[in-house]
Amino acid sequence: MNVWIQKHNFESEELPDSGLDAALHAYSAFNWLIEIASYQTSLQGKKDGCPPGIGFVHQNGDLLHFCPLSSEISEVHYYYSFPSRFLGLFPYVSNRDFHLEDFPLCHMRDVLHSHYRGDTALTLDKLHKFEQNS
Repeated sequence: MNVWIQKHNFESEELPDSGLDAALHAYSAFNWLIEIASYQTSLQGKKDGCPPGIGFVHQNGDLLHFCPLSSEISEVHYYYSFPSRFLGLFPYVSNRDFHLEDFPLCHMRDVLHSHYRGDTALTLDKLHKFEQNS
């Protein structure tokens, strides 16, 4: 798993691949509230910036990105590959994305557990449960 923390000023910090618990510890140890405030300040000052977040890229290419909006809520972007068939005969892979605006961070571990296993369908299923909030 490739894991990184994206800061509001486009800087990023790669985290060592040491498992889900270590990644969640790094997430918890990072001061998101200061980073979110810095991002808001850059927007108000009409400076370039990007939403701070933490990203997880699985070996299968699926990317799960959490952009905290507060200590309890996050925006979530999930980019994944989906096997399809052209005319029902010819297999190909299409890239898709899924977005949530109001994901409760108390469910982060559960969603990440399926993502760490490489289970795209289960990760999507877990995220879809919060779709009505977006």
